[in-house]
Amino acid sequence: MQKTSHLLCFQSTHYRMNFLGNIDSLIQISSIHFELNHGQLNTLHANLLYIVCCGIVSYYPLYNYAAKILKSQPKRISINMICQITFEQILPIWREQLWPNRVSKIETNSAMTLDKTIDMNNMLTISTFFGWKENNLIVGVNSGHACNDGSYRSRGLWVDPNYRKRGIGIALLLACVEQAKKEKFNLIWSYPKKESWGTYKNAGFSLHSNWEPSETGINAYCKLLITN
Repeated sequence: MQKTSHLLCFQSTHYRMNFLGNIDSLIQISSIHFELNHGQLNTLHANLLYIVCCGIVSYYPLYNYAAKILKSQPKRISINMICQITFEQILPIWREQLWPNRVSKIETNSAMTLDKTIDMNNMLTISTFFGWKENNLIVGVNSGHACNDGSYRSRGLWVDPNYRKRGIGIALLLACVEQAKKEKFNLIWSYPKKESWGTYKNAGFSLHSNWEPSETGINAYCKLLITN
């Protein structure tokens, strides 16, 4: 935890805990901004509980915790959120930001499999697209879809460079994990670029292959077993 006269920062991390009794919920800490009436308006980057409960994503800011620390009540709160978006919204981000040099067509799904084969039946499943919005601007994206081999694929993780190092990538990965759980899958995998591996590792993924050249960079397969 780092503290200055007007700024209080919490390291992004995630926990498992019981929420609403016996429901084992996934808690992802991210950031929100508080404008506080504390002599003068200060900005506090405080914790935001990212709660996934029975497949429903909701957000619970730690108002009381922040207020206790600063001995003040929030005057106005702006919450960063993950929401579902469309393929039409995510496509230009993938094309222009994540895969600018990609030659092959970018589609909703991928035919890749975890065992390095191609299965065109993957293209028949329904993809879910996630965006992280701040001030109505999409600054992070990810997607997921079922694969024909019984696994679930997380695909296309990207966060605007100006918004990195805040746990947004981890939150977007965990949103896909929860979507996979909702669709009754127990294994999720991805094919990240080497420079993004730290985010996947922090979200609980483990490497499943060596690093190798691909159309979009140096990539490797990774996976995560999903527990209930």
